[in-house]
Amino acid sequence: MDRKEIEKIRQWVKMHKDEIRNDLKQLVGIRSVAEKDDCKKDGYPYGKGCAEVLETMLEFGNKYGMKVENYNGYCGSISLKKRMEGLPEIGIWTHLDVVDEGEGWHFPPYDLTEQEGFWIGRGVQDNKGPAVGVLWALRYLKENNSICKYNYCLFTGCSEENGMEDAAYFKKHERLSEIQLVADGVFPVGYGEKGIMTLKFYKKMLLSCALREITAGSSVNSIPAEASAVLILEEKEQQLLKEYAGKNQKISLKEEGGKITVTAAGISGHIGFPEKCENALFVLVDFLKKVPWKREKQEEELLNFLYGINRDFYGENTGIACSDDCSGKLCGALTTVRADSDGIIMRADYRYPIFAGDSTQIRKQLEKYAGNFRVTMETERVSEPYYRDPESKKIRQIMGIYRDVSGNHKAQPYTMGGGTYARMFPNAIVYGMSLENKIIYRATTEKSGDCHQPDESVNIEQLLEGIVIYIATLLELDKRLEVEDE
Repeated sequence: MDRKEIEKIRQWVKMHKDEIRNDLKQLVGIRSVAEKDDCKKDGYPYGKGCAEVLETMLEFGNKYGMKVENYNGYCGSISLKKRMEGLPEIGIWTHLDVVDEGEGWHFPPYDLTEQEGFWIGRGVQDNKGPAVGVLWALRYLKENNSICKYNYCLFTGCSEENGMEDAAYFKKHERLSEIQLVADGVFPVGYGEKGIMTLKFYKKMLLSCALREITAGSSVNSIPAEASAVLILEEKEQQLLKEYAGKNQKISLKEEGGKITVTAAGISGHIGFPEKCENALFVLVDFLKKVPWKREKQEEELLNFLYGINRDFYGENTGIACSDDCSGKLCGALTTVRADSDGIIMRADYRYPIFAGDSTQIRKQLEKYAGNFRVTMETERVSEPYYRDPESKKIRQIMGIYRDVSGNHKAQPYTMGGGTYARMFPNAIVYGMSLENKIIYRATTEKSGDCHQPDESVNIEQLLEGIVIYIATLLELDKRLEVEDE
């Protein structure tokens, strides 16, 4: 594709910037955290928020003259032509559910704020912004009367952040596209993702001693920015607690009704990318262990377990560390803690390498480690690693197209620790929509601005450029790609 045609596309996208913003604003305004408990009985597989955001997105497709379909609230599709009318199809998957907003926002999480060239709000980057971006890429093809040998179809899921049951439902009940692109990563092409394990730990204990409550996290795949514990202590112990807290800037105290709430601050982020994160739960437990207060055996066991399992993000302390040259180190953490009437419920998320580590052996080792503290473990979910040959003809073709339309002829495909719909479908690869040199808005250094963080942001110009790349890519795919080659 010549540069003049790409510039024509760029000018069209910029001309529609306000409309793109308005569509995104409507989606961000809906709190669409996927829920499972007691939702299906009301006809909403993932809650009213997800149902509303899906219907809103499909209304956009209708408004722009495309064919839409709602798959019983699990996901939806917006396509140039009616699906299954004989044309081979290239599907582009995005999701409209988001992780819980958590703490630490400087801007309203469910409103679209424009600040210094960024749009800020939950989902602008992961993944409502890209969903709107692909919608507008399809709108360009439609309005410019592009004659396509493929039908292009945008799919929007509602439970990507909570187990991907939406994609499993679609795969079971509907026809799959011949090729799937997943707009939930970074350009150029993602060809592999680590395996995912979600684990549930339980410590049976009575919260009738000094430790009355401990909480952290809201989404298992997000490192918590805040964790807290409620204590009832003797007067001398209270004084020691206050002295220790006064020396730790990450700890704050609140007294009320004879109880002291200890709150720890960390740096949140996606569990698959923990390098710049700090688990607030570890900060809390590390602090509590250093304070000399009289602890019952069960309290000591709980604190030692939480300290040990979260001592590092790479499984070194628990004996599960492993790595490979393709996807790097195992990573993960225990991220959510809640109390019930009989004890403490804890959940952890681990990402293990594509070619190293065995999910069964890793779980056996973690179960053995937990048993040392009289903590039980059960497996909630295992998703095996996803891998496509980067030298396959399809990936080489798409990489060639990306290099041509982006002008970056040194771009290389990659693997990552995040999990996307790509692992759910044959012939699927991750393709954008974040640029390689992604810029984010930092209200506070490293603590905000990225996906799964407070003040989630997307650079406006980069999002628009991502749409340009997608439009150019779809046009070039139509000319160059032959689905029967794979």
